[in-house]
Amino acid sequence: MPALLGTLIVPLVYVLLRQLGAARRVATLGAFVILCENALLVDTRVALLEPYIISFGLLAITAFFAASRRYAGRRWVFLTLSALMAGFAVSVKWTGASALGVILATWLVQAIDARPPIVRRAAIAGAAAAASRAALADSAVALAVRGCR
Repeated sequence: MPALLGTLIVPLVYVLLRQLGAARRVATLGAFVILCENALLVDTRVALLEPYIISFGLLAITAFFAASRRYAGRRWVFLTLSALMAGFAVSVKWTGASALGVILATWLVQAIDARPPIVRRAAIAGAAAAASRAALADSAVALAVRGCR
């Protein structure tokens, strides 16, 4: 099964690059680089968990990008597929949640871009303030932990 999913990674990279707007040559080159990547080749031949996470995560992200280009009924099919594949990725290993992070970040950017310019500026300023507060809280916790040693 890992070999089958590892084989699926190459066309998924091609489709994902095409959805991101890359030319056919660039997408083909990206898929070829993934095809020749040795660590991924070894992971897919040995029974490891990484091919599952990578395949399900790429499927989730690709389905989400496909859903963002569609309207009405077909959109829900791709969103459901994206959620299902992201769930599979997370169920294999917690690091599969990175696919959800990419999907949520993309959704946030799309939601901010869809707003009028005044609301967009306020949303960007709010996100920047929240990110700086999170960074300060993280560094404060790190300093407190170091001080307790």
